[in-house]
Amino acid sequence: PASGLYQLGGSDSRTLPAWQIALERVSFSSPDFYMELEATGQAILTADGDRLVLDALWMSDKYNENGTLGAWGFHTHTAFLVLADGPGQTFTAQFRAIDLGNTGFNASDVYTMTFQTIPEPGSVMLLGLGATAVLKRRSVRK
Repeated sequence: PASGLYQLGGSDSRTLPAWQIALERVSFSSPDFYMELEATGQAILTADGDRLVLDALWMSDKYNENGTLGAWGFHTHTAFLVLADGPGQTFTAQFRAIDLGNTGFNASDVYTMTFQTIPEPGSVMLLGLGATAVLKRRSVRK
């Protein structure tokens, strides 16, 4: 928000903030569930306890803790992937946010994300086309 209420601190673009936020993997429900960096396809957080450091990024369009524009933050895109047998399977991933910097911030509580597999659009389309062909064939025979 414009108040900068939720900023970690750092309103000077020339000075890196004291915080260094990382995402720590607590647990994944299956070895078939994994994560990658979207930009590179590199596997990340491959074992419990692994950490992904989120690089500090200067954002001139975000409000800082002083309520003025210009703030340090982070912006990383990850992909959640799974080798599943089919739709309807559920997978969970547990993480916590930690500060590796010298701010003294405590680690966050553990949070859980739940994922359920769904058919990929191509498979659904093929099923739909197949069903249409069968129904069309039935109506021609009548």
